[in-house]
Amino acid sequence: MRMRAGLAGGTCTWEETGGTWRVQARLPL
Repeated sequence: MRMRAGLAGGTCTWEETGGTWRVQARLPL
């Protein structure tokens, strides 16, 4: 189960496996 939350200028993905937060910052240049 993966929960994706849209943040300002970035995406935050929650992986239930291991309970870790993976923050992928995507900033438009």
